[in-house]
Amino acid sequence: MTKLFPYLVLLFTIGFGWFLISPLVPILSADFHVSVPSVILLISLYGYSVVLVGLLAGYISARFTVRDVLIASSVFTFVGLTLRIFFLHDFLPFFITQTLAAVGYPLAIAPVGAVASSFKNQRSVTGLSVGVLFIGMGAGSFISPLLLASGYREI
Repeated sequence: MTKLFPYLVLLFTIGFGWFLISPLVPILSADFHVSVPSVILLISLYGYSVVLVGLLAGYISARFTVRDVLIASSVFTFVGLTLRIFFLHDFLPFFITQTLAAVGYPLAIAPVGAVASSFKNQRSVTGLSVGVLFIGMGAGSFISPLLLASGYREI
């Protein structure tokens, strides 16, 4: 099960980073000087990336190793979420870094079957993986108002 831990951390991080901005939609709209639907687009990028990159991610994970795809997912997620911090008040660079982070999502979920098949109890691994992603989403939604209370506006 320790081999599964990095994958679960990746899924948690993706969910956390994805839903971290959802409670902040009106605040980000005001800070970016854009409409609320524009900020909602930032959240929707994850779904759009699954549509646009999902088939390619499945092909890449079948063509190359699952490890390579998960490393690519980790890189996209890390770079996108890390750089996003530096663009809290500028919409276009934030949009670009959010898109980078969103591309990591389909790359992480495309090989979930291959990851699960390497364990004895495959259904439990699949359920655990999806559950950890959703726990990350909930944690991000829960923590972002706390970050706001601790001084987001002053960053």
